[in-house]
Amino acid sequence: IVREIKPFAFDPSRYDVIVLATPTWWHHVSAPLQTWIRGQKLDGRFVLTANTHGGGGLMHTREDFEKLLAGSRLGTHLTVFGAVSETSSEVQSWLKTNGVI
Repeated sequence: IVREIKPFAFDPSRYDVIVLATPTWWHHVSAPLQTWIRGQKLDGRFVLTANTHGGGGLMHTREDFEKLLAGSRLGTHLTVFGAVSETSSEVQSWLKTNGVI
């Protein structure tokens, strides 16, 4: 069964930086996020990508993002085991590396 994603009010053109994060689903970017990305106009946008995992690490998530966002300007990718807070030193370092903060 394929279910449609319910639209939500978000206009990526209003932002200088877009952060896309996904749990790792069977080694890949989650299907709902893949579907959402395909429906957006993100060419030329600066996009940071991240994935969380339960032990598998990066897997194919970065290469999935690279294919899905071929027309975007990609920053570095963050891979996190389990959950992480936006105030964690790992996240803060990632954001600094990409010139966001």
